[in-house]
Amino acid sequence: MTPPDSDAYHVYHDWREADLSASIGVCLLEATDQELDNLGTPLYDVVNIEALETLLSPQDGNTGTVAQVRFTIDGHTVTVSSHEEIAHIIVHPGKTTLTEQLLS
Repeated sequence: MTPPDSDAYHVYHDWREADLSASIGVCLLEATDQELDNLGTPLYDVVNIEALETLLSPQDGNTGTVAQVRFTIDGHTVTVSSHEEIAHIIVHPGKTTLTEQLLS
């Protein structure tokens, strides 16, 4: 759900219930108001999903660690941060730099 005063789109990912790539795809679809076939560049061409899941997913004995990864796909900045069993996915549509994100 996206806060009304923000142009960013947010999705919360539960590691126990869904694939990370599906959650990122849902957030991109919401942010771009596109159909799945019209998204453009496949997510797998931009980021290694297996490596992303390994880096961000909860590991035994690693319950307090917070990690964050940011990448750009088709001009949209995607940030995935993770803490324990939940990952937070944010898509800034059309924002490709941190400065553009901060100024919006």
